[in-house]
Amino acid sequence: MGSVPRRIAQVIIVINIPISTDEKTKNILKKAALTCPVDKSLSDSVIREVKFIWG
Repeated sequence: MGSVPRRIAQVIIVINIPISTDEKTKNILKKAALTCPVDKSLSDSVIREVKFIWG
């Protein structure tokens, strides 16, 4: 948690994609995840850590 007033300071996101795929498909899926409207609605002060786990 951040300082007063209480705010979210950091979001850690782990995306598990249990398939093996080529680089082109990985890039398409990563781009979709990283340009999500929900992500864009967060304050710029929120630290985002996104990790992809493939196959």
